[in-house]
Amino acid sequence: MDDQRLGQRDDVSALWPDASGCLWIGLEGEGLYRMPAGSYTPEKFSICPETDDATITAIYIDSRGTLWVGTYLRGIFRRSADGRVTHLMQGMSVSGIDEDNRGNLLLACQKHGVMRIPDGGTTVEKVDNSDSWTLQVSAGPSRQALFTTSEGL
Repeated sequence: MDDQRLGQRDDVSALWPDASGCLWIGLEGEGLYRMPAGSYTPEKFSICPETDDATITAIYIDSRGTLWVGTYLRGIFRRSADGRVTHLMQGMSVSGIDEDNRGNLLLACQKHGVMRIPDGGTTVEKVDNSDSWTLQVSAGPSRQALFTTSEGL
């Protein structure tokens, strides 16, 4: 990120505040940044070389402390608390991530509908038979999933 202030940028594509007060920032074509609590200076955060120039479309930290980063056309990256990185769903776009009451990750996938990663692991399952343009996912207060798609809610 150059010297331009975050508030003056028009290419912020994802945000996630974590429990420590840090703000995670995804940019179009520039990867992932982390802004420590109390700071207004974002720092580049490299998960792996494949994300350094990616368009980050979704950021989520699950109940296990695992960082999940969804990208445009590069799939999703899983960084465990010990720093190990797993790349899933290569070639797909993930536009939304949330966790249900069973600890499963729910993914909104553009042109591929809804996917699930059981127990925050590395196996990906298709939840529906649609190939709709799924935009966002929210488990809501009851942790029951709602999805916004090109076909409605």
